[in-house]
Amino acid sequence: MDQPTNEKRRTGPGQVLLLMAGLCWGAQASAQLKAARVELPGDDRKQELAVEQRLMHAGAVDAEGVRKVLLKELGSDFHGPAHVTLVTADGIRSLPFGPAADDGRTRDVAILAVRGQSTMQFYHLDEFHVFWRDTIAVFDTLAMVLARLPGAQPGAVVLEDLGMPGSMATPMPVHTPEGGGAPRFLLVPPPQDDGEERMERRLAVRSLRNAAMNDSALFVFLGAGPRQRVVEFATLIDRTLGLSDSDLTAHVEAYVRAWYGRPVLEDLHRLLRAEKLVD
Repeated sequence: MDQPTNEKRRTGPGQVLLLMAGLCWGAQASAQLKAARVELPGDDRKQELAVEQRLMHAGAVDAEGVRKVLLKELGSDFHGPAHVTLVTADGIRSLPFGPAADDGRTRDVAILAVRGQSTMQFYHLDEFHVFWRDTIAVFDTLAMVLARLPGAQPGAVVLEDLGMPGSMATPMPVHTPEGGGAPRFLLVPPPQDDGEERMERRLAVRSLRNAAMNDSALFVFLGAGPRQRVVEFATLIDRTLGLSDSDLTAHVEAYVRAWYGRPVLEDLHRLLRAEKLVD
């Protein structure tokens, strides 16, 4: 799989970002707002742009400032949820707004990206379990390299959909790279309806030869709508901040983490490269 590179340099800030969740926005209210992205229910991009421009004009980077702008633009009857993502020199901040968010409770979250932590090549069972117990956002097929894990021989690794009554454990498809190399176990997104935004499935993996490998994770398979929103966000910050490929990927990774789950960098980079946003 292609890995994100840092070869292409554009003008503008670039920084290595660290993961920080659950931080109070008030402590970072002095950060300069570089870009704003707003997602509202439905498909009214004109209204979303109006809110984004108002946020930029107000320079709102703390939770209270964002709420004031949203109340003024959307009104007190707005049910939501609105998903607001702010880009500052410090990284990415995310806020859901409206009674429909978190059962009526808004939250303040600051999420910055950790590069290189999403891999599908596992050499130890503890690495495998840390990944597999997470919530994973998926754009395309994931290819796991399990060659060094005991009990991970082709045909011995099976997958079961825990959310589907009567689901049977079936062997995970395997792809052998041309020219040799370790076989790759493929996690293929299930079929989705054309209008389906996302599909959540709790999948269990187990080895018929080594029970220590068994685990389950929640996978969020993103439909065309969320994929397009990721591309739009990437395009926005690419034009606004002029980041290098690796910094752009790190910012977009943080955005995906905020709203969907942990992305696999290979999968995310494949999406960005298809849109010619990275080399």
